[in-house]
Amino acid sequence: MHPTDEATLNQGLVELEIPEVFNEDWLAVLPEDFPKCLVVSGRIARADGEPITIEQYLELPEDFPALLNEYGELEMSPASDETHNNKRSRLCDMLRYYSTLNGNPDGVETEREIFVPGFRSYRPDLSYFSRERLQTAIQPLGKRGQRYAVEAPDLVAEILSYSNLEKVVVGDEKKLWKQKDLSKWAPIFKELIKDKNLTKIDLHLKLYEATQVKEVWIVGEANNVYCPKLTVYRLASGKLNKAGEFMAGELFSSPLFPNLAIDPQWIESGAPKEFYRLSFIPKLDHDIDANKSPELAAQAKQLIRRIQQALTLPSQ
Repeated sequence: MHPTDEATLNQGLVELEIPEVFNEDWLAVLPEDFPKCLVVSGRIARADGEPITIEQYLELPEDFPALLNEYGELEMSPASDETHNNKRSRLCDMLRYYSTLNGNPDGVETEREIFVPGFRSYRPDLSYFSRERLQTAIQPLGKRGQRYAVEAPDLVAEILSYSNLEKVVVGDEKKLWKQKDLSKWAPIFKELIKDKNLTKIDLHLKLYEATQVKEVWIVGEANNVYCPKLTVYRLASGKLNKAGEFMAGELFSSPLFPNLAIDPQWIESGAPKEFYRLSFIPKLDHDIDANKSPELAAQAKQLIRRIQQALTLPSQ
């Protein structure tokens, strides 16, 4: 049920290419005790017209490339290209380095599925939980007892791709109201889809707001998903508000990560090597022996000054 970066899914003797939508071949990969299904407009739906439940969804193979939508149907999880995957990995590396230094190595994860009660599940490119919240936020779900997040993350980051900019597909409203698991999300979703120009990233932002994600980072922009730009949204009075836009060469910071500042260009091409020699808590410092590596030590000092300057700028 989790997306794969490989070109195929292996399930026993079945090997299927990952297309953009489901076809009839995928029905053979469903578990034997799964409700009888058919393919409708590229989505897998129950043949009896009932929605697929979260419990049934959790029984799918781990690498089954599907997301459960608002109508209880399985949509193909879009495959990521190499550029997208590299950006996600670079951002993850930076945040995981910071979090590991500060005793929270499991706080940062890519494509972690989030199941907030009353809402559809979501699987952002990157999510972060503070150390204080992580133990209660991750819980076993389903018959197999796999561990998933059952609370909204502190941070969600999305690397824009053109699939994010596609219009939201509107389905059968009767199925929507049959989804007991969507008691909080269904009325919000019904209002949102009145906008015929609603895109998937617009929908995701509303979902993150509704589940009270504290902060959202969007990498790229609508007219050029490859642009080295990062937009920050922060939760205030229950609403996600745009807090700033940052281009390559500009550092941005977050109250979630004290003493850390990131250049959007680092998401494009990687952080400088001296970044991974810094410490952040209780203060910015580095561990480089200036006698052995004078050039690297000088670069680290320069980076520290740059971060300190960004942290003293007016509030972002």
